[in-house]
Amino acid sequence: MRLQLVIGRISVQPDQERRRAACLKDDDGSRGNHPRGRIGQQDEYVWTTALVKNETSDAGQTVTVHFNLKDAKGKVVASGDQVSAFNWAGQAVPIGTQISAPQHVEIASVDATVDVEDDGIGTASDDWGTFKGNLYKDYGQWAARFTVKNPTDKPLKGSALQIICVNATGDIIGGDAEFPELIPASGVTVVDSTNLYLSEKPASCTGYLTPWM
Repeated sequence: MRLQLVIGRISVQPDQERRRAACLKDDDGSRGNHPRGRIGQQDEYVWTTALVKNETSDAGQTVTVHFNLKDAKGKVVASGDQVSAFNWAGQAVPIGTQISAPQHVEIASVDATVDVEDDGIGTASDDWGTFKGNLYKDYGQWAARFTVKNPTDKPLKGSALQIICVNATGDIIGGDAEFPELIPASGVTVVDSTNLYLSEKPASCTGYLTPWM
């Protein structure tokens, strides 16, 4: 199985229209209609992920990220989408998905856009927190173990731990998503992510605990 990695960051601003469109920031912080993400390629399977920031005072919006993968000539050769939601104001949530690209095609760049619908599917809640992972090797591959605390006094069912991994300079280099069945009220659960999509050794991995649809 080959793997490619496409990553970036997206910011949703409060002054955008009801159905907003935003885009990935380039490494220099600039923004455009079709920015490029960074890519690490191992095979035809592509993990695309974007850290989307809700810079509005709203919560509950539906968030859809669309990815267009391009070859070296700028031709779109594969596309994918992922749907998520904002659950609190100021929330940063990783949104990622796996895309299958044509065999023997090297992905050179990615265009990514996000659409936010105010009348959305998300459930407004308090901030559930982020958790640092302890890195270890699993069958020669980097993995991360998270001790995740339930910040509420009720059992959490249907949660998601959306994971972002960065290198020493803070660049996103991979990620994954895990879905704990149950986190006891005011308790903890240990979550192992052994399928991290990584282009290099991570300096750290962070899990973002969110409600899952």
